[in-house]
Amino acid sequence: VLWPVGVARLIGYVPGFALLWVLAGASTDTVKQAVGTMILVALAIQLGLRVKPREKLEQGWGWLAGLVGGVTAGAVGMGGPPLVLWVVAHDWPAKQARLFLWASFWFVMPIQIVVLVLMFEPATQLKMTGIGVLTLPIAMVGTAAGLWLGQRIPKRQLRWAMIALLVVLGVSSLVGPMV
Repeated sequence: VLWPVGVARLIGYVPGFALLWVLAGASTDTVKQAVGTMILVALAIQLGLRVKPREKLEQGWGWLAGLVGGVTAGAVGMGGPPLVLWVVAHDWPAKQARLFLWASFWFVMPIQIVVLVLMFEPATQLKMTGIGVLTLPIAMVGTAAGLWLGQRIPKRQLRWAMIALLVVLGVSSLVGPMV
C-alpha cells in the first residue's frame, strides 16, 4: 500500500486540494461530469488495450494510479477509481484486492480529514459531519453486505463486478446531472 501507490497518493493530494479550492466555486454537476468522463475514458483505455491481469505491474503504473487517485481524492473526494483500475490490472486473489483497497483508503483518511478541517469553515464541517454520522449505519450495512458477497464471488467475476461498478459510477456521474 505504501510503495509506490501510497506515496504517490500523498503527493497527488497537494495539487488535488489546490484543485478543490478552485472547484469549490464550480457547479457540482460540472465536477460530476468531469469525473464521470475521466472514469469512462480510463476504463475504455484499459479495456481497449486488453490489459491482461498479471501478478505484478511496472512501478510506473503504481505511481500513475496513486498520483491520479490522490489528485481526484483531494479535488472531489473520489480517489478510488484509479486504484480500482490498478487493482483490476493485477491477477490477485479477491481477498488481496479487497485488502489492498481498504488499506489504501484508510492510509490516507487521517490526512484528508485534517486538510478538509483546515480548508472549510466550522459550520460546513459540522453539517458534513452530521450527514456523515447519520449515513454511517447505511454505509456499514452496505460494507457488510459487500464483504459478504465479495467473499462468495470468484476472482474473475469479482474483477468484472469492479469494472461494472466503475461503468455505472462513470455513466451516472456523466449523465446524472442531465437527467
